Amino acid sequence: MLGIDPARQREMMDESPDLLIRLRTETEPIIYKSDWFEMQVAMRLKEIWSIAEVTAEEHGQTVRWVDWHLVVGCHPTESREKAFKDIRVGGAGILTEYFDHLGNEVSKRPRRSNRRCRQAALQA
Repeated sequence: MLGIDPARQREMMDESPDLLIRLRTETEPIIYKSDWFEMQVAMRLKEIWSIAEVTAEEHGQTVRWVDWHLVVGCHPTESREKAFKDIRVGGAGILTEYFDHLGNEVSKRPRRSNRRCRQAALQA
């Protein structure tokens, strides 16, 4: 499907879980370089998860790690600059489509900050 040799895909899949576990448990930024990807000062999921727990508790809810899934967007382009410009213009639409697909209604009206980002990107 991705044009990657299945044996190579298995190697790549074996490499990923260890890094996800590190992202969840370690408190220091993680830098990692592989022959197929690179993480530069990766965010710590443990800190982000604690925000989810506190917010849920404030609203009388609980969150469980086993009920959540990690979703990471990928936007390959010819350059970093083009990727940022594309996302500034269409990033809100990508998220809206994703959450709509999951059955969660999302406002179609962009927030003021999104409009300003799109206008700035189009003028750049």
